[in-house]
Amino acid sequence: MVSIYDNLPFGSRLTKQRRIILDVLAQSQTHLSAREIFLLVKKKIANISYATIYRNLNFLVKNGLVMSLECSSKEELFEIAKDDHSHFICLRCRQVYDIDNAKSNHWRQPPFVLSGHKVVKQVFIYKGLCKKCKKLNRSKYAKKKK
Repeated sequence: MVSIYDNLPFGSRLTKQRRIILDVLAQSQTHLSAREIFLLVKKKIANISYATIYRNLNFLVKNGLVMSLECSSKEELFEIAKDDHSHFICLRCRQVYDIDNAKSNHWRQPPFVLSGHKVVKQVFIYKGLCKKCKKLNRSKYAKKKK
């Protein structure tokens, strides 16, 4: 079985900070902000700074171990880089849902592939209202209409 640590670039060290950040992300059931990661890591390394968290997140993203997802102009969320998947972000509650690309039919060969280019990664981010917020939106609208 391949470990998330096996993907570190040659010559890079798996520091204690990086290992704990990866552990926190791997154990999370959701996408986390840098602030949330900082608070969780701080429980294990009391003297760690926010700058250290952010610097290590940037390193892990740059080297493909962690994926960042820009939800809004104010917030970036992080997750362990895993199989090809897309995201749906609810515009009201900000919940992020993973979409398995293998089960989705939205991945098509773009026209530039036919021109000889090679796509190595394709990222889709869908934005809208989740089922719960859509239902809330309808009920609020129905009340106003009466």
